[in-house]
Amino acid sequence: MARVKRRILAKRYAPIELISVAVSRVAVELRTRVESWPPRLKKVWPEMPQEASSVLREELAIALNELSDIRIDFSDYDVSDIERDLDRVESLARDDTDDGC
Repeated sequence: MARVKRRILAKRYAPIELISVAVSRVAVELRTRVESWPPRLKKVWPEMPQEASSVLREELAIALNELSDIRIDFSDYDVSDIERDLDRVESLARDDTDDGC
């Protein structure tokens, strides 16, 4: 938590658009990893029923598609929100030092 406070106080912000990029990268990396699960499961569980394998593949496909469809609504983004949060964190930091902690 202290690390986060330091970064906020230092005003080290990344552009908000990077959130979309990060979510997209997570989706791509996760897809690569998750798509390897059914064949790996089949390898360690050769008698895995075909029905179970099909359900697993379908559910994973649905989850990955939902993840890739995530869109971030930047219309609610307001710089004043960050400024207000920064003021609150600075206030908390002052309170922490006033207590001698």
